[in-house]
Amino acid sequence: MDFIGAIKSVFKQYANFRGLASRSEFWYFTLFTVLVSMVLSTIEAIIWPTDMTALGTGTWIEMMDATANQPTPLSTIASLALLLPSLAVTARRFHDAGFSGKWLLLNIVPFVVLFVSMAAWAVQFAANGAALYANEFEIIMSALAALLPSLLIALGVSVFQLVVTLRRTKTAAEGNKYAVKYAPVAAEEPVAGASDSAASH
Repeated sequence: MDFIGAIKSVFKQYANFRGLASRSEFWYFTLFTVLVSMVLSTIEAIIWPTDMTALGTGTWIEMMDATANQPTPLSTIASLALLLPSLAVTARRFHDAGFSGKWLLLNIVPFVVLFVSMAAWAVQFAANGAALYANEFEIIMSALAALLPSLLIALGVSVFQLVVTLRRTKTAAEGNKYAVKYAPVAAEEPVAGASDSAASH
């Protein structure tokens, strides 16, 4: 499947979590989302430039604030629009590799851990933060330490998903139950050039 064909296929199955997606289809669409993000970020940087004065003369916290406060409406809209098809094609890629699409639920785990760890940190800080931390830097470092477990889990989940999406297609003959389950769905998808070949005969 080529680049354009992959994009068309994914958008045609915008919210379809059933079926199969080849390795090329998944990675071409991933490339498409990266390109869209880069283009929109460039446009936003031109329309809403960052205050370079704050970046050049302020503290590192002010520099972070200036960057974070840059408007990103185009990127936000695109991210929301591409979220569902991205999840759907990932689930189909999992099926094609012989894994259940339910493995995507692992992405929830880092957020749960993040919520719990940050809530615990906030309670501790509210109770006796002034006695525990001497300055702003120590407060920030302690908050980052509370973030660490969720970041490590997120990294592990990302590595797992990367490994699965890089795997080759697992056929029904190799024991892929999803290839059998979704065979009718895959068969219904038009094959490029099939109609031309039929017409020539």
